[in-house]
Amino acid sequence: MEPGAIYQPCILSGVGRFRLDLTPLLPRRAMARPHWHDVLEINYVRRGRGRYWIDGRAYDIEPHLVFVIPPGVPHRTVPDAGEPHWNVTLRFRPDAVAPLGADALARARAIARDVRRMPVGPFADLWEALFAGLEGEARHAGDEWALAACAKLLDACLLVARCSAAAAAAPEAVCPVRQAEHVRRMMEFIDAHLDEPMTLRRIAQSAALHPNYASALFHSLTGTPLFTHVMARRVERARALLLSTSMPVAAVARRCGFRSTPSFYRSIREAYGATPGMLRQGAAGGRLARPPASRSDPASAEAGGGGA
Repeated sequence: MEPGAIYQPCILSGVGRFRLDLTPLLPRRAMARPHWHDVLEINYVRRGRGRYWIDGRAYDIEPHLVFVIPPGVPHRTVPDAGEPHWNVTLRFRPDAVAPLGADALARARAIARDVRRMPVGPFADLWEALFAGLEGEARHAGDEWALAACAKLLDACLLVARCSAAAAAAPEAVCPVRQAEHVRRMMEFIDAHLDEPMTLRRIAQSAALHPNYASALFHSLTGTPLFTHVMARRVERARALLLSTSMPVAAVARRCGFRSTPSFYRSIREAYGATPGMLRQGAAGGRLARPPASRSDPASAEAGGGGA
């Protein structure tokens, strides 16, 4: 622990135990001494410059950077004089994402291992759009919204981390940036068309790629097979709809792209160990379903342009 660092408790809210700050920080003086939390902190710098001291090491602050600070790591900011900062800060305990499933829990634990300073690069528009959406939704946010927001941020962080690692391994190459842009387009297409039949060919066309290359690229940069990601996004959206609306189960299934109600029930049970009705009853009673087991990759859907 850095000498002089003080523990600063972080008030987390709701059953998900999150804190998401979306408001700008006014010009302020540097923090007098470092502090630390017992939670993971993810900061996205939207505006402002200065210096971040993390675990005794200095990092330059500039727009479109992501800082990941693991629990227990001392840190303090030294902003440039008179310049306002506009950060988005998410604080949570990694295990709090367990209700989203084993995959989300693994992502949270992976991102929490090390201090990271990551430029978002070609994902700047994606991050800005993400936070613009979060700002609008936060007015009527609840625990399920916080969980979904956290999942999106973890996905975005890990994608940036993988692209940063690829660029560091081959600094002379321009392909990591181009590849990241392709993956960003595919992710946006998937989220925008979850209620429709999803084929490898359609997803690849959204990024102007050959289907086989699109599948391999997505897996390489995200660490998740393409159709595993599609199914994860479908069940995550379905869970959010089940818990935040009174929409009939069959309508939720159609809204999330499931071809039949039985297949929807099967996917929800595999993901969360509960039926859709049990999920709703658990939320009403203040309980959360157990974390799902990891799902295997539906490789047969990827091979030959199948879909989910």
